[in-house]
Amino acid sequence: MGVWKIGSNNTLENSTITLTKRLYQANKNLFKEIHMKNLTSTTIAIILSLVAISALAADVNKDDAATIKKDLYGVGIKRAELIVAERKANGPFKDGNDLITRIKGIGTMTIKKNADTLTFGKNK
Repeated sequence: MGVWKIGSNNTLENSTITLTKRLYQANKNLFKEIHMKNLTSTTIAIILSLVAISALAADVNKDDAATIKKDLYGVGIKRAELIVAERKANGPFKDGNDLITRIKGIGTMTIKKNADTLTFGKNK
């Protein structure tokens, strides 16, 4: 799943519509519960932003391989399995640089492409 950004030619409303379409497939029950006709477009945009943030956050220190694969752009199942195995063997990842150092095939571009969704949980 890629990072969604508002381009210079798109309005917030157009971006919200695009985001809504993408999130609908993953959150059908949520949309059934929202009575969109009673909400302003601003309220809908806020709700969708919150859903997007929670739905797209990928925590490499907590998620299983299938979730990491699904939530991180450019990471396949084999790389996701390596992330989980490395985490179990050597402890949680501190940050993106630690992930790059410890996982072959994860580089700066992968971290940049996933910067808005990649999280590392609470490390001590």
